[in-house]
Amino acid sequence: MESLDFWNELVSFVGRHPIISLLWAITLGYTVYYQIVIWRDGLKLLNSKNAIEMYNHDKAVLVDVRDVGDYSGGHLAGAVSVSSKDLLELKFSQVEKYKDRTIVVVGKGYDDLVAYKCAKCLKKGGYKSVILNGGMQEWTMNNYPVVKG
Repeated sequence: MESLDFWNELVSFVGRHPIISLLWAITLGYTVYYQIVIWRDGLKLLNSKNAIEMYNHDKAVLVDVRDVGDYSGGHLAGAVSVSSKDLLELKFSQVEKYKDRTIVVVGKGYDDLVAYKCAKCLKKGGYKSVILNGGMQEWTMNNYPVVKG
């Protein structure tokens, strides 16, 4: 009986708030789509805690693919700024020395298409790459340290 009440309440809410409900459905659909695309391409999302652990044990390098202005405004300690344009053009000279480690691609936020495309290109180039889940947005929300300059 309680599940019936839930569905009645849900239908009632959607009827009273169609715009909010539509926006929620679009957001959910986009999130699911993004996760499927990442999974389909064989990429993985890495949370901040695991990224720190891998970096501290020299198993990963943090590669920031945001533009130079964003990088200068604040980046992860130890992160290397790499041109996303070069990675997207399959020019890997900036990351060749990291071939033996996992490359953690750091982007702007949760739905950073540039970070996803860079990670995909790195994978095509034979690198082991993962995407920092949430990018700098998640990093700063968790109050992890940021270096400026």
